[in-house]
Amino acid sequence: MLSIKGSKRKRFSRILTKSLAFWGVRTYFRGIYRMDCSVTIQIPQLPQEITESIGFRQTISTDLEEYLMFKKLSLSTMLILFASSLTIGCATKALGVKADSSFTFSAITDGKMAVGGVVSLSASSEGDETSFANLLRTQLLEQREQYTVNPAGAVANKVGNDEYKKMLDNYRNNGALSDAEIKTLGSKLQGTRYVIFSRIESDDTTRNRSENVTKDKNGKTTGRKIKSETKRDVMASFNVYDLSKGTSAWSGTMKTSDKKNKTYDVSSLDTIVDLVSVVKNGQAKSSDDKYPFPEPPALNDLLSDIFKGFAKELPKK
Repeated sequence: MLSIKGSKRKRFSRILTKSLAFWGVRTYFRGIYRMDCSVTIQIPQLPQEITESIGFRQTISTDLEEYLMFKKLSLSTMLILFASSLTIGCATKALGVKADSSFTFSAITDGKMAVGGVVSLSASSEGDETSFANLLRTQLLEQREQYTVNPAGAVANKVGNDEYKKMLDNYRNNGALSDAEIKTLGSKLQGTRYVIFSRIESDDTTRNRSENVTKDKNGKTTGRKIKSETKRDVMASFNVYDLSKGTSAWSGTMKTSDKKNKTYDVSSLDTIVDLVSVVKNGQAKSSDDKYPFPEPPALNDLLSDIFKGFAKELPKK
């Protein structure tokens, strides 16, 4: 841990306060939220003048405590950090998990596994679902390196495209394969014991705007801030079919969420601008124009977290 003392500490604080509004870096702040959530603080990248003034070199992977030495900074500097844009993501949770006792690590490694497909109840193109299936396989291979996992494309080729599309449509409508479809997979996928299917159950985006007013000890308003927040919630169900038994070896649901915040300072000048707009255009600017919501977190990022969480639920050595 680096230590800043005396005039260097004051100089660092002054330079940081002036520079934070104009530069960009992403880092993680630990200890603010507790409920298994990570917080990404969008703050400016430290310019060279700062790093040189305090005598240390920036590195790419550094904790916020080490990066900004926040325990040494003034309260006003810390408030600047919290005023920056935040991305807050909560840990993926598994719900309603059911696993057959025969579904073990050795059973999986002895018999191959394949991704059958990923479908969505939300508006989604076939191309999107194909990329989702590839993303699921990627996470499986990253989290369970000992597994052999064939891609969904290989399943489609062996089953036949027309029959495979019907199978996906049925899974999209019912959230499960029929006994006949499981039997078909067993006969077509010789040497593969387990096949994974997933359905994206929900993909919801919500937006909320709130106001925070600060006052001095006499009750006089000293500042106003508007926070615009965009949140995305995604949930997906999974079925792992044991083709040797013709039954489900594992089933469950995974869900996660992520949100982005953007905070705007409100000044008395905004009131004047509104009045000018009313005179000129007959109406004031809307809140959406003045305090726009951030774009929702990317669906692929949330699905990656869900698929990663699913993979971690599977047996390991």
